[in-house]
Amino acid sequence: MYTRRYNFHDFLTIVIHTRKIQYIRYFDNEFGPYKTEEVRPDNDIEVFIDIDFPHNACREPLFFSYRFKQLFKVSYCIYDINGKTTRLYFNGDYTIFFYPPLMGAFVQTEVLEPLIYYKCALKNCLLIHSACVSDGSSSYLFPAVGGSGKTTLSLLLVQHGMIFLSDDLTFLSRDGVTYAYPRPLHLFTYNIKEPCFLKIPTTIRYIIKFKDVIRYFLNIVCKEKFLIATRVDIHSVVRGVKIGKVYPLSKIFFLSKEHFGKIPLDNTLIIDTYLHRILNVGEIRNILINRLLACQDNLKSIVLQKEKEIMYAILTRIKALYSINSHIYNKDNICDLINLMNE
Repeated sequence: MYTRRYNFHDFLTIVIHTRKIQYIRYFDNEFGPYKTEEVRPDNDIEVFIDIDFPHNACREPLFFSYRFKQLFKVSYCIYDINGKTTRLYFNGDYTIFFYPPLMGAFVQTEVLEPLIYYKCALKNCLLIHSACVSDGSSSYLFPAVGGSGKTTLSLLLVQHGMIFLSDDLTFLSRDGVTYAYPRPLHLFTYNIKEPCFLKIPTTIRYIIKFKDVIRYFLNIVCKEKFLIATRVDIHSVVRGVKIGKVYPLSKIFFLSKEHFGKIPLDNTLIIDTYLHRILNVGEIRNILINRLLACQDNLKSIVLQKEKEIMYAILTRIKALYSINSHIYNKDNICDLINLMNE
């Protein structure tokens, strides 16, 4: 049995238990900066991968068993979601042996991170689908749906002296503090076409293109839409990048197709509108609400109320909110955005 512990900024602890070292390697790659040897009696989430389920697990209210996008079958059970320690048991079909990174990615994005979202909400914190950078004293959040340019924009800002916190998910507390979540970059074909400022190694470029071919055939065979990212260490594409940890939030830049500029936060209707827009871009949040808690009305109402209270408190204390189109910025005019951030 292999066990690994991760401590996220002293407010969230996760323990992985598995019989396969490949899963430890996977999560070390994803959560490496938070690895710890400290043993705590009150971990927030304990994950058991490829380990026998407790007796009568299938009778639990949070037991799930289904075929994911006609590709592989998974089963998992969540115990004590409101308890001090939530336990997640996960198992799958032959894929769990044949290609552990695929199952690791499924566990992380489809189950574990939605659970993290829930546990954080109970602690007055949100896991926002956003990029985040800092100037060393304050942080700037860029929430958006996938494909809106979060990664490209954050890396462009990093190239111009900003400190990197995350390109996809960011911890954001009710009192307006951002906490880094610097997982490996998730790069797609469009990432190697657009940002000419990035020095992506040739090997990584070929891997990205190869996965694009796999994705194309999977879309045809399974008749489902697949997004297959290539996980890349930021240091391999941005030399000398500085990784930050914790900073007070100054401004939010909501990324969308429209470019509205500064949004006044002087009336409740506007705050409520952007509150929901920011929350609804989160894929892991939607998985939590629409799948894990789909039949659990009490649990769903708890998290919906908590996230609304948290986001409302944040929007009423930040300096400014902007709605911008990230695609209008490039290496020639990115200073215009930096000036806007520093106003």
